[in-house]
Amino acid sequence: MREAASYPSVVYEVVIDRFRRGAGRDAGAVWGDEDDRRRRHGGDLWGVIEALDHLEALGVDTLLLSPIWPSSSALGDAVEDFLRVSPELGGEEALEALLVAARERKLRVVLTGIFDRVGREHHWFKEGTTQQDDDGHVDPARRWRSFFRFDVPPFGYAAYRGDPDLPELDLGDHNLRHRLFHGDRSVVRTWLQRGAAGWRVDHADSLGYGVLREVQRASRSVSPDSVVVGDSRSYAEREVRDGIVDGVVNHSLREAVNEAVD
Repeated sequence: MREAASYPSVVYEVVIDRFRRGAGRDAGAVWGDEDDRRRRHGGDLWGVIEALDHLEALGVDTLLLSPIWPSSSALGDAVEDFLRVSPELGGEEALEALLVAARERKLRVVLTGIFDRVGREHHWFKEGTTQQDDDGHVDPARRWRSFFRFDVPPFGYAAYRGDPDLPELDLGDHNLRHRLFHGDRSVVRTWLQRGAAGWRVDHADSLGYGVLREVQRASRSVSPDSVVVGDSRSYAEREVRDGIVDGVVNHSLREAVNEAVD
């Protein structure tokens, strides 16, 4: 069991695409239907930077960003590349500028980690569909087929919550977990090395205790002060007690507050 250190007290969640567009930036989208997850509203990381003074004045000490990766979904869940920043959000330059500006104000920046699915345009999936199991003609470093479960009806692959645009990752695969969590260029380690302060793990309850523990260990290997927050709809007492997560997104409280307001 691990006792939590000085972790964030006031966390402000930013859905980047729907937050603010940087001044003078090309609109690139039309603000519109909130229910259309493919519609881009035009917010970007430059807009987040411009709002930092205001957020700091509110007492915010941590920014929790929605997914930053290229995605066919405006909300970022159909990941196309885990190691790049979406050009629509401002790209690598904007993220680096945000991290620098946040450090100057002693604000932490926590990223959202989506580790159980990708979009159909992700090269792991596109190349994996053409590969064979244990194909000796493919460089072992580029064998992606085992990252997914193929020959699953009705789409020929396991789809996250039945959505064919979201191929589901097989987290039972050791090589996949190495790419996501443990390797020198793994997703978790890479972004922490670049200056992020931690991870909000999407759908943490469905990932399970073992995967959350791997995320926590990989994060701590980069920075002992890194933050791991579980976005979970289940009761996460064990994960919090064991120090696997430093906090949870309390959906039950949010729903209770909304019902009280209504």
